[in-house]
Amino acid sequence: MHTDETGRKEKINAEMSRIYGKFGMVKPSIVVKEATSKRSPIHDEFEWDNDKAGHKYRLIQARTLIRVARVTFLDDNGEEQKQQLFHIRRIQQQDDSMEGEYKPASVIVKNVDEFTLAMNEVLVKLGALQHAVDVLQAAANSTEKDDGILGRIAVALQAMETANNALRPLH
Repeated sequence: MHTDETGRKEKINAEMSRIYGKFGMVKPSIVVKEATSKRSPIHDEFEWDNDKAGHKYRLIQARTLIRVARVTFLDDNGEEQKQQLFHIRRIQQQDDSMEGEYKPASVIVKNVDEFTLAMNEVLVKLGALQHAVDVLQAAANSTEKDDGILGRIAVALQAMETANNALRPLH
């Protein structure tokens, strides 16, 4: 990784850590609001020219930054931890928005409701992955003559089904 890219990631990590420390979560709307100031270390990560991009595009930019960040925070024992943030999809917020939030997985697993929401999101993603592999399998069955490829697809589908069965009781 280039030094400039390393510095950029460190800057993003530090700002996401600051935001998490201040709000106890990270949301795209909070990231955009915090980055609005030209003094913000991540201000230049966003397109602020409204002729080129609006608020919704900046929320997409914020989600991208959040997904690559690793936040530093103190755990319950006062020890510093560094973790990637995990998305929790929200049904409806107190302010009637549908915006999800991001928190470290070690924080989410301590809250039954958040853990259930996070596990539901994992199961949705696993279902989407299973569907994509099913589509590939159907295409391969109609065109592929290589039993090795068909066999690997079948093994992958079985592994996903096993994962689905193992995870479903946890949510």
